[in-house]
Amino acid sequence: GGMREPAIARWPGTVEPGSVQVSQSSTLDLYATAMKLAGTALPDGRAIDGNDIGPMLRGEVGDRVASPPFFYYGPNELHAVR
Repeated sequence: GGMREPAIARWPGTVEPGSVQVSQSSTLDLYATAMKLAGTALPDGRAIDGNDIGPMLRGEVGDRVASPPFFYYGPNELHAVR
């Protein structure tokens, strides 16, 4: 899997039909987003690598979403930085 895989989101009344977002996101972000949408806090005492992408889905942010870097490592080397 690459770092530039397309995704489709359908959420009537929230995601604007035909909208395009070029910000990067990851499946890691789905957990944080689902928790926020459910009104539930993320668990304390552990690192959560994902970010809430709800504002991106609602079109409330521009094409570049600021987030801290996240490093993807393989067994012996760095593979990518998000």
